[in-house]
Formats: sequence, structure tokens, C-alpha cells
Amino acid sequence: LLKEIRREATLKSREKTDAIAATINPLLPEARRQASLSRKAVWVLASTPGVTSVLNGMRTPAYVAESLGILRWPLLAQVRPVYEAVDSIRE
Repeated sequence: LLKEIRREATLKSREKTDAIAATINPLLPEARRQASLSRKAVWVLASTPGVTSVLNGMRTPAYVAESLGILRWPLLAQVRPVYEAVDSIRE
């Protein structure tokens, strides 16, 4: 039973993350569309005017390194459309 519940939860989570990625990708530069959703999210947050730090989990050293990689990216010029797009698909 737990295995089936976990499988269903994984499928629902994947559906939501796929929907978010499909919604925000057109708003991002082509070069960033293939990045992981977590990287895109941290980048949008770090690009938001007034945000001086972004907290995220530090599950593994590889995850931390992936997140830190966005520090070399130029800031996203227009973050509001991304927030509005994600807000429009919230349940």
C-alpha cells in the first residue's frame, strides 16, 4: 500500500513540476530552459529585486553545487512575468 501511495505521489509531483516548467520556459532565455526546475527557481528568486539571499535545502554536496552554479548566471531581467505565470496555474 505504501509503495502505491509513494508511486501516486511521485506521479502527481511530476505532473505539477512539468506544468510549472512548461509555463515558465517560454519566459526564460533559451540558454536556461534546459536547466533543472530547482535551478530555475533559485535563479528567479535570486534575480528578484530586494531579495538578498535565497535559502534552500542542502541535501547533498552535488545539490549545493548545482544551486550555486546560478551565481555565475546574469540576473533575469523580468521576474514578474514568471511569478504571474506560476500564480496563474496554482490550484
